[in-house]
Amino acid sequence: MPVKTNLKVGMGLGDRLADFTRATGIDRVTNAFSRITGIDCGCEARRQWLNKKFPNF
Repeated sequence: MPVKTNLKVGMGLGDRLADFTRATGIDRVTNAFSRITGIDCGCEARRQWLNKKFPNF
């Protein structure tokens, strides 16, 4: 019997980590920190860099 994992084919490591942070609520903490301090967390740039380095993780 096949196991369904809900993993999307062709996703890079950055996309997978972004999905993980959304699922666990970590993204809400970083967004709140960014709003309060006015400092960009760099999440989008990090996601793109990881996707480029590890495209089909």
